[in-house]
Amino acid sequence: MKKYLFLFIIIFIFTNNSFAFPKYGILVGTNVEKMDYKNFEPKEYHYLPGFIMGMFGEKQITSRLSLNLELAYNYSRNEYVYYSTDEMYVQSTYTKQYLSLPILFKMNLIQKLDLQLGIQSNYNLVGMEYASLFPETEYKAKGNITSQMRKNDNFFCVGLGKQFDIFHNNYRLDLRFLKGINDNSFLPKEDMREPWKLTRIELLFGMEL
Repeated sequence: MKKYLFLFIIIFIFTNNSFAFPKYGILVGTNVEKMDYKNFEPKEYHYLPGFIMGMFGEKQITSRLSLNLELAYNYSRNEYVYYSTDEMYVQSTYTKQYLSLPILFKMNLIQKLDLQLGIQSNYNLVGMEYASLFPETEYKAKGNITSQMRKNDNFFCVGLGKQFDIFHNNYRLDLRFLKGINDNSFLPKEDMREPWKLTRIELLFGMEL
């Protein structure tokens, strides 16, 4: 039910005349993220790039301030090595697929350079999916724990964006840092082992249509 409500809100915002966006377009990009555990530090952490594709709309509020709304599909990956029992170590890779809905205020600074502040809500579609390797025994394990994950994550977002023109077309390049607001965990809560927050960096390229 929550999934359909989420999609309904998105469609309403993008199609309702009250929310009409004079500027709109498509975007693609990449992301890296880290799972910051409260009481656990992995032996090694490997940053793996994911990808982003979606659309954006922008509405001018004042001469220097605008509202930016996006809807994007995200695929993210992260990998870390940690010690298991009896000093054995495990190498695990986690992947997730989700929809993201950033709501950002953009303030123009100088020469089409803008500061971005806002929040982002992610709705989990698939994941986590994991693949683990126990090198000492060569044992491999795979699984999908989508049903045990939270359905949504929320983030504070800050970024810088640059707009530029090429052959009379308008483009934008955005670099963003996102910090998780809520704890992420395996569900049900009584089985929760180590809660974590997500930290993300996104690099996005957009073209106005």
